[in-house]
Amino acid sequence: MKSYPDTGHNDGHDARARVTLPRLSDEAVIEIHDFIHQLLDRFETCYSQQIDRFYQAINDEMRDDTLDLGDWPL
Repeated sequence: MKSYPDTGHNDGHDARARVTLPRLSDEAVIEIHDFIHQLLDRFETCYSQQIDRFYQAINDEMRDDTLDLGDWPL
C-alpha cells in the first residue's frame, strides 16, 4: 500500500477512505492532540451511561453460559 506523500505514514486503510493530513509543527500537533483527548473525555463523561449500555448489551448477547466455569479458581 502506498504511504502518504506528505506525512510518510501508511495507516493500512483502504485508499478510498484515506484522509491526507498536512504537515504540522510540533506545537500544533500537541495542541490538536490535547484537544482531541479533552473532547473525547467530555464526550465519554456526557454519554458514559449510553456507551456502557451499548457494550453491556453486546456482551450479554455474546455470553455463552455453557462455558461459564463459575467460581472455579484459575
